[in-house]
Amino acid sequence: MTTQHNFGHMAAGVSKMQHAENEIRDDLNKLKNIAVEISTDSWSGTAAVRFAQLMADWDRNGNELMGALAKIHEQLKATGRDLEFTRDVTRDMFNTELPDFRDALGK
Repeated sequence: MTTQHNFGHMAAGVSKMQHAENEIRDDLNKLKNIAVEISTDSWSGTAAVRFAQLMADWDRNGNELMGALAKIHEQLKATGRDLEFTRDVTRDMFNTELPDFRDALGK
């Protein structure tokens, strides 16, 4: 009996992660642009300074979020590569070693 493993789900997960990462980046940029539009037309003085500080926090937090998502994405890709490598090594090992066992068993 032969067992087949499909590692396509890992590649699909990596692709979905990349898509989600891009969507989040786009959404963050859209929200920032809306906030900047609102602020530049009507705020001055202390409110403008405080808003600039909030936008700096927004940028920093957004960068941290995108950095975390990028790390997760890279880890998923590395895990997929590791799984494929392990699968290939195991397959090669069985393809080279099992014939010897089969011969010894007379099969």
